[in-house]
Amino acid sequence: MTPMHRYEQDLGSLYLTRAPAFLDEDEVALALAASFPDLSPGRMIHALACRHYVMSGDARRIGFYLAAADVEPGGDFDPGLVAFARREVERMRMLRWEMTGQHTDELDALAAEARAARSRTAPGDAAPDRG
Repeated sequence: MTPMHRYEQDLGSLYLTRAPAFLDEDEVALALAASFPDLSPGRMIHALACRHYVMSGDARRIGFYLAAADVEPGGDFDPGLVAFARREVERMRMLRWEMTGQHTDELDALAAEARAARSRTAPGDAAPDRG
């Protein structure tokens, strides 16, 4: 297994904890969007591909994502440029995961939860006891 596949397997496992195997694709997308509010449409495609890889061992969806097979030629961006950018972004995310053991999506979700918790505390309210 390549380092990239280990990263994608770990990331897919994280997504599987938030969107269990019995859900259909639409329910999975909703569950992931609720759990990871910062997922862009492109990252959602990658999330679904990684989750599929963990469940089936089939990495083709990841390959399609990295090759930008979902990007129409003649659109706003060249598919080759999108493919290059996606590979570079995933390489950087993988390196961060290798160094920290945490995924960017996981860290973003934790930060969103913290922001939501802070916004629920009105100014002047006592901070929760962390005892």
